Amino acid sequence: MPKRTPDPKLIAKLKSMSDEAIARLMRKSRLLRGRSKGKQKREGEGAGRWLPEELKLLGTRPDKELARLFGRTLGAIALRRSRMGIPTPTPRGHRWTSADKALLGTVSDKDAAKQIGLEERMIRQARERFHIPVFDRQLHKWLPKHDRLLGKLSDEELARRFDVSISSIKHRRSRLGIYLPRELKKPKRRQRPWTAGEIVLLGTMNDRDLARKLKRWTHFVRWKREELGILTPFRKRWLPEHDAMIGKLPDAEIARRTGRSKEAVELRRQKLQRCRIKPTPRGWSGAEDKLLGAISDAAAAKRLKLPETMVEARRRFLGRPVWEAERASVVRGQRNVRNPGQA
Repeated sequence: MPKRTPDPKLIAKLKSMSDEAIARLMRKSRLLRGRSKGKQKREGEGAGRWLPEELKLLGTRPDKELARLFGRTLGAIALRRSRMGIPTPTPRGHRWTSADKALLGTVSDKDAAKQIGLEERMIRQARERFHIPVFDRQLHKWLPKHDRLLGKLSDEELARRFDVSISSIKHRRSRLGIYLPRELKKPKRRQRPWTAGEIVLLGTMNDRDLARKLKRWTHFVRWKREELGILTPFRKRWLPEHDAMIGKLPDAEIARRTGRSKEAVELRRQKLQRCRIKPTPRGWSGAEDKLLGAISDAAAAKRLKLPETMVEARRRFLGRPVWEAERASVVRGQRNVRNPGQA
């Protein structure tokens, strides 16, 4: 099959046409080629062949635009371009000349974008790619008297005084290891101002209950109370005799004796770095074993104050049959289910 040579007139016509016109032309040629070959898929031989007009446009526009015009995938465009040794085009096909590179960094990115005819974002990306510093970069010269004010005034006030951004103040504080006190921090939007009536209620009830009443977060109520130095009588203090039990008794037993939750005892034990004591299994006496099977499991559980499942598991472990009256009621119920008319 003779090799087709590109028509110079067709190439000139394609360069003068708009993107929509080229897309319509390429779509129409593919449809005609597909009809003539039985509507073969692009993966088939012949259907995915590259036209000379398509090869001429590689590298003149971004791969994404050519993929949209040719109806091909982005990977196919990049693979064909790399095989032909065509470099990656810059956005919108702009070629960076020596004059363009010399302009970067000598004026602001906004002015360079106007002179070159590109977006400011592209100018900034190109300047960073060529390792060119920003034009007229104004760095604040930090003096010892400036550093002494860090942490004593709010970041907003220092930013106004030094004519810098708030992020610059925060960055300088973090480098020097200076923390901003809580009273100088900017209150969050979710925190509404405290009224005199709300402050009076601090310490009169539990922080959790007061937070629910005031419709605030619990830690905000605790922070405000600690900030004002108000102690709460509702917080249970760990006494020395309570700490003496930790690590010697199970957490559940300590929680029952001290009136705390099991999670609170576990946290206290972890703070004291003591090992957890496993609860000893409950022992069964001979009198308790005699009840199993002699009466129903529900009656035995009620008399022994144990769960019915534990009583049933113990009875099965001893190999005792179920109580006769309970077994008879179960069998009677099964008969009624099988013969509902005889019930």
